Amino acid sequence: MNARALALASMVALSSCPLPIVVRCATGADCAAGEACVEGQCAPGGSGGSSGGSGGNGAAGGTGGGSAVACQYDWQCDAGTYCEGDTCTPGGKIGDRCDFSSECGPGLCDLTLNLCATRCVFDSSCRSGYDCAPDSTCVPRCQGPVPAIALGRSCRDSVECECGYCADDGTRTRCHQPCRFDTDCDGGVGTCRDLSGKKVCRLP
Repeated sequence: MNARALALASMVALSSCPLPIVVRCATGADCAAGEACVEGQCAPGGSGGSSGGSGGNGAAGGTGGGSAVACQYDWQCDAGTYCEGDTCTPGGKIGDRCDFSSECGPGLCDLTLNLCATRCVFDSSCRSGYDCAPDSTCVPRCQGPVPAIALGRSCRDSVECECGYCADDGTRTRCHQPCRFDTDCDGGVGTCRDLSGKKVCRLP
């Protein structure tokens, strides 16, 4: 076989064994579906496609479709999830409905109330973002007024009051707005009253 024929044969052999194609990438968005960006190269595995974006309420930079939700406090997470390690994690937060303690993230299931609850002595006994109510239960620190649906509602425990305190108003126990000064309440002087080392707004 002469040199020309040998060269042609080599070319045919090479064409029948294609070399692998390496696709460089910066993120998963640079790769095809079913591929992930691993050490700067697209490789099988992962969901591929764009990251973050329309993948729900995920934190920026996560892959689409069920990304982790970033948080600092439990109240930033949906019902049935709580904030753990800056991420909303499955498990009931304080105040969420429950039948078993295994359904609660922090705390235990109070089977009298069927709510996730944590008992306390001091504010420091509670998770970040919570205060210890006068009846020794942790409640979320209010980010504004107690929701109207809870304010003034009959209660047995502060965990039933959203971010309010369950307190006796002289006739029955109801959910009250926590306060520090009279100006935190709608009324005038004396509307922010003492209650076992805490203060609540007087109800109408």
